[in-house]
Amino acid sequence: MIERLFTQKEIMAREPQFKLSLGKLVSQSFRVYLRNFVPFVLLSVVILSPWIVFSVVVPVGPEDTGMQFVGMLLSMLMTYVLTGALTFGVVQQLRGKPASMAEAVSKGMQALLRALGTGILCGIRIFLFSLLLFIPGIWEQLRLYVALPVAIMENTSGSAAIARSIRLTDGSKWQIFGAWFVMFTLPILIVTVVVVTYTIMSPDGMVPAWINIVVQLAIAPLAAVAMAVCYFLLREGKENKSVEEIAAVFD
Repeated sequence: MIERLFTQKEIMAREPQFKLSLGKLVSQSFRVYLRNFVPFVLLSVVILSPWIVFSVVVPVGPEDTGMQFVGMLLSMLMTYVLTGALTFGVVQQLRGKPASMAEAVSKGMQALLRALGTGILCGIRIFLFSLLLFIPGIWEQLRLYVALPVAIMENTSGSAAIARSIRLTDGSKWQIFGAWFVMFTLPILIVTVVVVTYTIMSPDGMVPAWINIVVQLAIAPLAAVAMAVCYFLLREGKENKSVEEIAAVFD
């Protein structure tokens, strides 16, 4: 056993240390997102519709912790379906074979349980690391950045998907952080300014549901696209796998 572990470490030490290109990750993520903005947002509307209806129909105040939890749970479940659907959509886009909305929704539903189990476990790990300090929590989030695409693309889940994500992101965590910062800092700042301004001017001091819905419909697809693109670039760079080879799981 010791000899086998030593051999594996030797092999890993001999592997060239691939470093993800920050510029390539950002440019490809935005290119795929903007090129498919309308269909991806429409797909988000379809998949997130249960959460959208809940947000509009059920008024949730600051003291309604029970309803807030239900809304958060519903949003999480639908976001996992969306991640699965958009991962498939990104796969097909990179292959030059755009997928229909029905195909994407179907693939998202098929991957729900794997994505759900992996997402919950990732959330627990990130929460526990965040209890230590803020920075360890961010570092763990970077290590687990492609755990959901792994679960969706490699038919695995839970600890196996997490271990695979840690291996893939090794050596590229700063690039992933930089991409996240570039892609989401500006939208988050804009959203924060809008929300704060509206809250100050609103008589009841509450953020209306439509603002949360618009923000989710704009940011959730970009986040899913970025994770999927990152997964493909890491496998391409570390394992010399082409898009067609990776996407064979869907054929």
